[in-house]
Parts: sequence; C-alpha cells; structure tokens
Amino acid sequence: LNMSADTKSLSQAIVVEIEDLVVGIVVDEILNIIYLNVADLATIPAALNSANREYLQATAFYEEKIIAVLNLQKILTKGGLVVEEEV
Repeated sequence: LNMSADTKSLSQAIVVEIEDLVVGIVVDEILNIIYLNVADLATIPAALNSANREYLQATAFYEEKIIAVLNLQKILTKGGLVVEEEV
C-alpha cells in the first residue's frame, strides 16, 4: 500500500462499504460529517478540467462552499488517484 512501517501517528480512518468490499481509508483529519440528500447533488461543472475528474461523482453546496463528492467505487476498483494537497 506504499505506507511507511510507522503507523502509530495514524489514528483516524473512514470505513466504507461498496458492494462486497469493506475498506478503511486512513485520513489526516476528519473535519465534519455531513449528510447529503440526492436532491442536493449537482453535476460536475464542465469548466472543471482535471486529470482526476473521472473520480468525481457530483458536487454539492456546504456552508457556502462547493464540495466534491467522490466516486469511491471507481477510486477503489481502478486506483491511480493520488491526492497530496490540503483543502
């Protein structure tokens, strides 16, 4: 998994279940947990030109900001997504 042997500092994970696959995703920090209705989801703006666009499922507004809704099934089955930026 390309992780260092020192995992003592890794204290938070998000556990997701997609079809028959249960996966824990290690995260640096969990800022908030929100619940979105399907009606609140919007399509991905056409102006968004990113190599990782295929990993996005939708967008939504939250606290006057646009957030990206990830397509976890594609991320977990295809791989190749690397995020090294702070948002």
